[in-house]
Amino acid sequence: MRKKLLVLIIVLLCISSALAWYNPTRAVGKVWGLIEPWQDTAISVDKSSTSVYNLSFRVNEEVKNAGLTFHSLELNPTSEDIENYYEFFEIEADRLDKSITISRKIRFKIKKTWLNSSGLSENSVLLKVFKTNWKDVKTSIIKRDSAFVYYLGEPDSFGNFAVVVKENSLEVAEQEKQVREDTAKVKAELEQKKLEEQRKKQAVEEKKKNEGPVTTIIKKPTSIPNWVKPLIGFLIIFAILIVFYKYRKNVTKRFSGFKKDNNIEKKEVKQEKKVKKKFSLKDLFKKKEKITSEVKEEKEVESTEKTESKKVVDQKLQTQEEVPIVKPKEDKYNELPSLKDVFGKN
Repeated sequence: MRKKLLVLIIVLLCISSALAWYNPTRAVGKVWGLIEPWQDTAISVDKSSTSVYNLSFRVNEEVKNAGLTFHSLELNPTSEDIENYYEFFEIEADRLDKSITISRKIRFKIKKTWLNSSGLSENSVLLKVFKTNWKDVKTSIIKRDSAFVYYLGEPDSFGNFAVVVKENSLEVAEQEKQVREDTAKVKAELEQKKLEEQRKKQAVEEKKKNEGPVTTIIKKPTSIPNWVKPLIGFLIIFAILIVFYKYRKNVTKRFSGFKKDNNIEKKEVKQEKKVKKKFSLKDLFKKKEKITSEVKEEKEVESTEKTESKKVVDQKLQTQEEVPIVKPKEDKYNELPSLKDVFGKN
């Protein structure tokens, strides 16, 4: 009986240790007896089933018997749907209130092969935390290596998290993939054309080799005889002289015509002068008499105006009214014009 009991106890211990080693919830946790303030406290997550590999935080006062537990989740732990997710996980904090913890950091990594196969860029990955709904967490790239891209998330509290792809990233990735495919097709077509051209060139070269060397006949330029050059020069000089002679002849004609016009004008001026001198003295005296008669008539008109103005003044003086003094007009015709002024100096 005792042996059987011992065997049962050993089996139970093995089963309990196996269950402890195999964690179906994929949880990792740690409890600290004492956490000093203003220092980074970290826990590493060595699980192949999750992309998270490190958690750290900092407190502003001394904390005792505080703990942190990480759970990797297969399904969305919330009732609110989320699209384009990569992974869900939960972080539970014990005795680490929001007022005590100053900073929280979640480090995770994504395979480059997954990003490339999905056609996504490195900046399209984002960490989200659930409060009343899913909210973005400040996410940045820490480093890269040949296999992974390493990210850092800095939430303001612990809880349920999701690693997701940013909105419109998949659409952009699909467009980029299509562009890549199109460019690849174009490149393939261009390469095929180049190969065809090379094949054609090779075929032409082979034909030339088979046909043998091609003899090219070069015709020498016919040399001009020596007596032609001086003949051409003489003809050019002769043509220049003929043109110059005709031009000079036209110029002399124009100049002679201009002289004739000047002589005609001079003759006309002389004749006009002669006609002016032929005026007789009788005509001059007749003109003078006309002018004197016109002057007398104007004087008579002025004298009548003066007499009338005097009468008006006398009448007003008799009525003792102030009368404006009327100045007599200046006699513009005191001096008769001379014959030279009338008919000119000539």
